[in-house]
Amino acid sequence: MLKVSLPYKQVDGLEIYFDAYYPSFNLKDDEKVAESGVEGSDTRHLPAVVFFHGGGLTVGDRESWFPQWMHKRFSALGYLFISADYRLLIPSTGHDILADIQDLWAFITHPKLEIDFPSSESSFIKCQIERNAIAVAGVSAGGLCAYLCAMHCIEPRPNAILSLYGMGGDFMTPHYLTPKSKPFFQGRDLLDPLDPTLRPFVNSSDTPGVFSSLQVITGSPLSYHPPTHAVPGYPANPRMLLARLYLQLGTWLDYYLDEHNPSISEALHAILSNTEGSADELDDGLANKLKSVIPARHLSLFPQYAESLKDWPPTLLLHGTEDTAVSINESRNLFRLLTPARRTVDVDRLIEVPGAEHSFDLVPDTEEKYGELFDEVVGFINLAVSQKHER
Repeated sequence: MLKVSLPYKQVDGLEIYFDAYYPSFNLKDDEKVAESGVEGSDTRHLPAVVFFHGGGLTVGDRESWFPQWMHKRFSALGYLFISADYRLLIPSTGHDILADIQDLWAFITHPKLEIDFPSSESSFIKCQIERNAIAVAGVSAGGLCAYLCAMHCIEPRPNAILSLYGMGGDFMTPHYLTPKSKPFFQGRDLLDPLDPTLRPFVNSSDTPGVFSSLQVITGSPLSYHPPTHAVPGYPANPRMLLARLYLQLGTWLDYYLDEHNPSISEALHAILSNTEGSADELDDGLANKLKSVIPARHLSLFPQYAESLKDWPPTLLLHGTEDTAVSINESRNLFRLLTPARRTVDVDRLIEVPGAEHSFDLVPDTEEKYGELFDEVVGFINLAVSQKHER
């Protein structure tokens, strides 16, 4: 496997990277050409998939929850596979993450970008990305990143969007806005907001300005306690618990938008508290009232309010019906919004996986369980990219 890591931007002296994986398709022949040393003969023009990792926007990096099944299939079809870092919530915000997505897109679609993959100590395979043959994919919070790319990256636009149990299809729900008093995520115990390891990341009235001391980060690797720990396998990196904690407190949107005092989540919860279901099940008056609470400067971070839905590329949403981290109703709502915006039918697909939980595609026997489904998913995206590229 050939891989290179490249910075695509710098923020306050901090470089933000992406990894590019050269496709397995015809790799041996390409290496032979590169080693031949024939000037210019080894440049390849390749389609690409840009992947965003999950983690609630609070944890993870470009190697976290890496979808081997997705990489393997696109690589075999001749795609470059790009996995990107982005700034994480606390102290960064959703606006910072959106800026990273836009800057990444500008970098990889630059007509003069050339990526060199070392095939030996003295030779390289040179390639350029086909600007009009790029799909965007993401899992969980990475699905939200893919949606933001569809909303804001328009020159050129992505050719297809692939979201697995993606966040952002509907933020106006009790899942985001209601404090929890009993386990809600895979039956796991509720977290203690006063836990000293979590305390630095929690906004409260007695810790004003606490986030100003936190360092901007673009990646936070997964880490677990060893078997000798009191709770073997429990997350050793406290950031791994933050998204769940914010959902537990009903304040995730406060951190996403940096709207804590007053809390935008509390204002929305006050409106929603006497209503069951999600915004798509509410009457138009109440749904508009919820939207009106969000300052106009933040609407660009809400896929459900995107004015560009009619211009989105073909979109495939894949979601388990028993997901307790990101409700399947989010994908259902986004699919509902996409459908009337289209001029033709069957542009988009929503595939529901019966009985599947969050991250169902990362289980040990994933190929045995879902291999045919993965073939179907990648086939849909490849067809969308190919058809757009041919026009």
